[in-house]
Amino acid sequence: MNLNEDNSGFIKELFLRHVKPGVAAQIISTIGPIVCGAIAGTVFGKTGLAVTGLYTPLFFLAGFFGTIIASGSATLASKYIARNDDRRVAGVYTLALLLSVLCAAALFGISILLRNPVLTVLTGNGGLLEAASLNYLPSVLYMCFTVVFYMPLFWARQIGRPFVDLVLTLTLTGASIIAGGLFVFVFEFGLESLALGQALATALALVVSMALLHLSKNRLHVCKPQHIREDTAELISLGSPPGLSRLYRFICLFLINIILLNYAGPEAVAVYSVLNMLLRFITAFISGVSGVQMPIAGVLWEERDITSLRQLAHIVFISGNIVITTAAVLMLVSHKYIAALFGAGGEMFLPALVCFCVYVPFYVNGSFFVSWYTSIRRVKLANLIAPAQDIIFPLLFVVLFAAAGGFRIFSF
Repeated sequence: MNLNEDNSGFIKELFLRHVKPGVAAQIISTIGPIVCGAIAGTVFGKTGLAVTGLYTPLFFLAGFFGTIIASGSATLASKYIARNDDRRVAGVYTLALLLSVLCAAALFGISILLRNPVLTVLTGNGGLLEAASLNYLPSVLYMCFTVVFYMPLFWARQIGRPFVDLVLTLTLTGASIIAGGLFVFVFEFGLESLALGQALATALALVVSMALLHLSKNRLHVCKPQHIREDTAELISLGSPPGLSRLYRFICLFLINIILLNYAGPEAVAVYSVLNMLLRFITAFISGVSGVQMPIAGVLWEERDITSLRQLAHIVFISGNIVITTAAVLMLVSHKYIAALFGAGGEMFLPALVCFCVYVPFYVNGSFFVSWYTSIRRVKLANLIAPAQDIIFPLLFVVLFAAAGGFRIFSF
């Protein structure tokens, strides 16, 4: 590639070719949890929706570990792909896979040991202890499988196999909806069966996608890692901005759930649960775009192709803002249907949704900056943006609203 040439046409074609299946795969992956959330709200009422909301932070905790390992390793691998060093690429992949499995196993063990304290903190004085207890083990399993789930998501794009993303998410979505429907409507199991269905669906999708990755003719194969300390330190550094963003989100959701439950009751948690399900769509869009942008930008940065980097940034930010603003408007227009879908009617919902739709464009742009600065190795700058948008400002607002008695309009 000529570094002084206008490559905007090539960059746009490359980006759009990979981002369409990438975003589609990410959005499809949210359909299963959202359908299960709708079943929880319509069949089990606001208690079911509130309990689902209490466990939503686990999705972001899994994302924290999974993204640091998968995103960091994929970004690191872009350096070796640019150098055509397939041996180092395979070594980084193997190391990341081992770290993901070990991390998931450690999370499971810690969660089982701390079951009672975690449930006590989760439910507080909200009267949801019994329902939350039944959901605990299936939700923990779902969290642990999700940690490893990020590996095929990020690496399929890295090696130019976006179809694996689609297969992965279609399998996950289809299996989770079928399992949830069978467990609740056919076998008449309780609320906990929805989380169990999602856990089993994630495990199935993970097996299918990893098989496709290894059966495809590409540079990925399992080998003995040669530079464990060096590569581990670098992948953690590169994966920390997007990963920490999910950790901040986990802390924020966890604390806000507790505050809402204790000061505004289960109904407020139920409304907040719906907003977090909508946020999954937004997060899916961000992950789909970032997952394509980061490896491309990483290779361009290694080649010092500044012109193409600027062209890529222009495409990402313009197209991203158009899509996300349109989505926010559509959510506002269809607020009655959203409330009916989740059984979340009441005077709290619409004001909360309005606040949420105002917040979304700012959240998306902040996330784009985080992934962008990570791609060009400005990790410290990326790590300054993430905590501000994901934990500091949201918690500041909730404290202010709590002081003013304004939980009815709080949504972030």
